Amino acid sequence: MDPISATLAAISLATAVKDIVELGKKISCSFSKVSSNFRKAQIVAVEIEQMLEGIGQFYDDHQDMLECAPDFRTALCDLLLKLSNFEQAILPLLPERMATRRDKLIGAWKLWKNAQKIEAAIIELQDDIRKVIQMHVIKSGMRTELKLERIHKSTNEGLAALQRSFNTAITPRAHASAIGVSESQTGYLSAEFEKNIIGFAATSTSTSSPMLQVPEMDERVVAKTYMKLQLNGIDGMLKRIFSSTTALHQSTLPFTFDIRPFTMEVITQEPSMTSMHLRHHTIRQATIIRDLLETSLPSVSISEGSRLLNRLSIGLFFMNMRRDALLMSKWAVRLSRLLVTGGDQHEPSAQLALNLLNHSIYSLILLDESSSLDGIEEAYAITSTLAENDDCFLFQILHSMVMQHYACVVSASKMYSFDRTVGIELARRSVTVLEQLLNVDANHYQNDNELNLQPHPLFLNRLYSSAPSDIVLVKYASALHWLADCLAASGEIQEALHLIVLATGIYQTMPDSYNSGWDHSYAEALFTISRRRRLSIVIEPAMLLEYTTKCIALYRCLATKNFDFYSRWLIRVLWANARLLQDLNRDKEAISIWEEVVFLSKERDQESQLYSDALYQLSATFRRLEEYNEAALKMVLSVEACKPETDDQAARYFDLSQDFCRVGHYSEAARAGRKSLALFRSLALNDRGTWTRDPDVSSALPNLARCLILAGEHDDALAQINASLQLFDDLMKDEPGLAGICMDALQANLDNALIMEDEHRSMSLCKEITYILRLCLDFVYTCLTPCLGHPDSP
Repeated sequence: MDPISATLAAISLATAVKDIVELGKKISCSFSKVSSNFRKAQIVAVEIEQMLEGIGQFYDDHQDMLECAPDFRTALCDLLLKLSNFEQAILPLLPERMATRRDKLIGAWKLWKNAQKIEAAIIELQDDIRKVIQMHVIKSGMRTELKLERIHKSTNEGLAALQRSFNTAITPRAHASAIGVSESQTGYLSAEFEKNIIGFAATSTSTSSPMLQVPEMDERVVAKTYMKLQLNGIDGMLKRIFSSTTALHQSTLPFTFDIRPFTMEVITQEPSMTSMHLRHHTIRQATIIRDLLETSLPSVSISEGSRLLNRLSIGLFFMNMRRDALLMSKWAVRLSRLLVTGGDQHEPSAQLALNLLNHSIYSLILLDESSSLDGIEEAYAITSTLAENDDCFLFQILHSMVMQHYACVVSASKMYSFDRTVGIELARRSVTVLEQLLNVDANHYQNDNELNLQPHPLFLNRLYSSAPSDIVLVKYASALHWLADCLAASGEIQEALHLIVLATGIYQTMPDSYNSGWDHSYAEALFTISRRRRLSIVIEPAMLLEYTTKCIALYRCLATKNFDFYSRWLIRVLWANARLLQDLNRDKEAISIWEEVVFLSKERDQESQLYSDALYQLSATFRRLEEYNEAALKMVLSVEACKPETDDQAARYFDLSQDFCRVGHYSEAARAGRKSLALFRSLALNDRGTWTRDPDVSSALPNLARCLILAGEHDDALAQINASLQLFDDLMKDEPGLAGICMDALQANLDNALIMEDEHRSMSLCKEITYILRLCLDFVYTCLTPCLGHPDSP
């Protein structure tokens, strides 16, 4: 293919992919607005959007290869044509979601007439998309995997030759040749240290805005800044070492290649350390690594260096320095790769797999799904080979841990979002591997009554009597927990509930000597019961409240040790607990929980949106208790902390104006109402979807009018009522489908007219509004006349 043709083909393919993804979003959005009678079609539309996004992601990941694939381009063009035909022929037939009962009847005839045609068309479109995925995406992926396998094989062969050359070429080097820091560099270090302090204090890792308060230069900030300095030094020295050895054909790499036995702790101590202990511990580790790189390079073991970097990354993770943890884990992976040279080397392969597992975990938390999936796939391939060829129980446990996280990555990946069975199968295999070690089967002890939330005593007795190591018990409970989570997400409630009860039972009966090490895992398993709606609805509220209370106690204990890391978890479970209390009509008890959430979110310096949301919930609870003064005070604070120029801020000004009216502060109510209306108008100019929300411009206008009437500003109130009526008239002329959202506004304007002091104006407005309401009813009756006479009409 000539260069011009190749360029045009690449452009056409990229355009086709972009159009396909956009059409998928449009179809899903269109079906999300229809009535519940189209529930099946709505589900299919969501799956279509996800599958098309998966195709787009596949193209982004393999763009270079796919631009030279004419079959793939042809298939996408055909699919684009089918999507366009569907858009033109089917989407205009969709009835719109109506806001009131009257408007729902308007679309009844259209619904009955076109329902079968619409559902058949969207199912056929889904089948066409699946064929494209099966014929092209999956096959292309398999070809890519084969190519990667060949690359890995050649890389392993090259590394084997490289190690042989290292073993013969490396000789002891003089101390002066090590990369170090001379006395002349102390000024540079001082300047770098000050720069790190200023940079850390001036920046925020949070996405919410504005910050509640600027962090003080306390021991925590200084420690993290010093840690950044050490990490920058480690990263810079490792880069220089590898870049210089690459230039010398890696013949002078200043490390030793001894292979040490693979070990894995029952549970690391970092999760249960206090904040100060964790900072000192992690700084000590970073300092040791940097000292080794500066003074003892010829004697540094690659195996030990990889372990130290991996352990450092764990400490950084629990210090909420996640990107730094990811950076250190990358170096741990890179070092451990040097020891994996192919052949029968199980120990270094296991260390590489463990480092890849941690790297994948950090990548997933930082929303880098591609890197996370790549890392866990490689770790899975390594541990599968280890588990098959070596019966060491540590290798079996590592294989189970890898499959468990693999299931989490697959469940979170858009490429697999339309097929949950992959994640469930991986999670099941993770459990099976450990059950073979323990010689137990959880399914044999399943209670006949799915609501019996107690683990079978025979199961626990058998488990503890057959466990070869405590680490197996810990990992088995974790595997049961995540399998239950996957099953609950897919609707398999009975089995999920049985497994999560077993997991919590194992954690609860753990030996006291280890219990503090996995409090977080135990609390997370308890929280899954209330977090998964499908699980929580089959449990009696009293029992569910007992679970959340126990979970809160665990997270409170953890948050007293490491507030920065565990406070967000505590807030999440407190939030769920408060909602549960409200569902039980125990609002007074919920208030104390919401107040704790407000306090905790305020303590998190840079979480202003979380603080605002908590205040909003507290205000709503006071409003339900008819304590309007407190509701207004909390809403004022919520508005101040909320992100500016957003739907949330507009809606909260709306609620604030009503709270002020209830307590008699009419001038303040009018100011809040004006602000709410201005925000809704600004948002409506940029997003038409604002018109379908509640509240919106149509409800903000009569709300402001009511506030102005109560404040005695009748002329301004009349202007707002007239503007509201004009808005309704414009919508009836230009977009009748949106006019239904203003019916409630007409009723509100009628109520406003009745409380005006000027009787002449009041009567005139009442007549005008009544006339408009009659026109609306005539319009509805005209639309429904054919439908109401049909025997099969809803």
